[in-house]
Amino acid sequence: MASLFLILFLSIGRCKREKNRLDVIIEASEYMITEGEPLRLDIKVLGKEFMNSRQFELDYTVESVFREQKKKKTLRFVWGRQEQTAVFPKKMEVCGDYTLHFTALRWKDLTGIYTEKKEFQKEIRLLVMPKRFPMEMMSKKLINEKLWEQGFEYDGIRPYQEGDRISRVHWKLYAGKGDLLVRKEEEDTAPAEICVEICNLKEKQFSNYFAAFYSISGFLLDEGISQKIYFGKSCFELNHIEQYGELFTEIFQENLKYPVSEEHQEALKIDIGDGKRTMEDYLYDMEL
Repeated sequence: MASLFLILFLSIGRCKREKNRLDVIIEASEYMITEGEPLRLDIKVLGKEFMNSRQFELDYTVESVFREQKKKKTLRFVWGRQEQTAVFPKKMEVCGDYTLHFTALRWKDLTGIYTEKKEFQKEIRLLVMPKRFPMEMMSKKLINEKLWEQGFEYDGIRPYQEGDRISRVHWKLYAGKGDLLVRKEEEDTAPAEICVEICNLKEKQFSNYFAAFYSISGFLLDEGISQKIYFGKSCFELNHIEQYGELFTEIFQENLKYPVSEEHQEALKIDIGDGKRTMEDYLYDMEL
């Protein structure tokens, strides 16, 4: 019995010396991923070379301001002479902004009776983007429309649309070709306006809503159409694809509980209905 206590005493002393020497390194390979993709974090325990593999427990919390969530979690991983890097094996299933707070590393002594704990602070911020779906039918429609417009020998005109002012009709071309055409004005290339509103949605619908918004907005941007995005009390001018990370970061940090101001009610609004359809079906029906 005395020898058992002696072994335990020596083992605990060894753990405490390890605690003073150990350092935990956590690095992210990327800080922006797409919903459903795995999050890769490389975890290293430095300062001590272990003869045998040891199981560690890493305490952390996942916090999202947008989703109003804060959850405590524990990651178990093995580290030793054979292990060079432990991988964080978690998938991020829903879009949003996340902060991972790593707070403590725990491990047992050689007897398995005593648990040592080393507290530390490490924070990693992560943006999980919504999925984006292709809008192939709409692309084909625009291609056909552009090919038809390219048949004209004059720049700065387009086919007449219902609601165009008669004063804009190009009468000389009408007399010569018989086609009803109008002169383009600056308003024809004005940015599209889109409202982002989720105040009437359930949380389980958020991912589908943002996937629809991202797909539609991305399609417009691919066609060279810049946008003004209204959300909460903010407005974001979107001109190129590299801005999406900044846009979604601002959206997820905004208070979206209230609708966009009434002065922007003419902007495009995205309605995904009751959410029973898949996002592919919703976008397909919209394209029709």
